[in-house]
Amino acid sequence: EMIYNCSDKMNARSEGMMEDLLIIERRQAITVIKINRAPTNNINRELTVKLLHAIEEMESDALCEAVIITSNINGYFSSGVDVEMIYNCSETQYHQFMGVYTNLIRKLLYTRLIIVAALNGHTIGGGCLWATLADYRVMVNGKFKIGMPEILVGFPVWRYVDRCLAKLVGGRMANRMCLEGSLLTPSEALDVGLIDETVDTDAQLLASATKFVNTMLKVPEVTRGMTKQILRKDLLETLDQDLNETMTEAVWGILNKEPFKTTIKALAAKEKEKEVLRLKSKL
Repeated sequence: EMIYNCSDKMNARSEGMMEDLLIIERRQAITVIKINRAPTNNINRELTVKLLHAIEEMESDALCEAVIITSNINGYFSSGVDVEMIYNCSETQYHQFMGVYTNLIRKLLYTRLIIVAALNGHTIGGGCLWATLADYRVMVNGKFKIGMPEILVGFPVWRYVDRCLAKLVGGRMANRMCLEGSLLTPSEALDVGLIDETVDTDAQLLASATKFVNTMLKVPEVTRGMTKQILRKDLLETLDQDLNETMTEAVWGILNKEPFKTTIKALAAKEKEKEVLRLKSKL
């Protein structure tokens, strides 16, 4: 088994410290990618670029047939997009982030690789979106939540997000989740079809993810990949329509208005407080 790390500099919150954003473990045909951006695996440009490049590297490796994406942070798969980054970024930085973010979505949609989301904690916002793009989702039982609460902080939900949810839970439930900002427990998510399975331990999580991969490996790779692209073509078309209709510019305008600005400032302060407590605990 080969283990290697993808390192990058954190933003100013980490005071120049180096941290491994991804921990990557090669297990024959299966690669396990553990997201490792403390304290909550929130998503910024650096993490998105690292994950995109890691999947591209695995895709170019003929020996790799599947990727299991999970977390190295206790209690969190991902808390979603980094609100402090959004609050402080310039318009140029925002568009740079959205560029790599949508490239990652495209890659997850159309990759030849079998993708499993092994959810070992809260799976919120962008983390939930990443999970919907996987071929299988298994989540650990516990006091965790999964969902897309963007609307509650004044952020509009894109159509492709609604369509990704609808593929799993149906149109009516997807609309309701987007409009209410619903956060579901693992058992609730299983009931509506947002996830495929629940387990009780992290060990069972990886075992279940591996079991699904082994089942999928019985399907010829060429036909599996072609079928995946056919079934997901409408999602890619919706994403491109959103981008072509200058959705990113419209959202940038919202980011600089109330109530989003006040709400996001408060959330950013909470995120900063969590990071300070985490750094103090290491002293």
